[in-house]
Amino acid sequence: MAIWSALQTSGKRHIVTTQVEHSAIMNQTDALERMGFGVTRLPVKSDGTLTVVHEDSPYAFSVAQTATTKAGGRTMALDPVTHTIYLVTANIVLGPPAPGETRPTRTITPGTFTLLVMSGP
Repeated sequence: MAIWSALQTSGKRHIVTTQVEHSAIMNQTDALERMGFGVTRLPVKSDGTLTVVHEDSPYAFSVAQTATTKAGGRTMALDPVTHTIYLVTANIVLGPPAPGETRPTRTITPGTFTLLVMSGP
């Protein structure tokens, strides 16, 4: 449990995640919540915006900025020293839903991988 290890070494008692994580992450955050850790699950939009959240206190957060990015940028890294955010994305083509599904299929256009770099204040 990487999340558990990170919380143990940092001494933190709260984690911020999204509402649409992979089940491996959701299972960990659900277990941590049952153990008394605070878990905040942020909504996710597909419109190409990134909401930057400020930790006001261990259990209180406020929106610091909503930044326009490229749609599809879901995986990110944060440099905590410089507050630089790195997002990866690519051009995505939506197709018809797979049989028995309601959501459209998503196909990445080859050669369109992009690294977005967003500088902090």
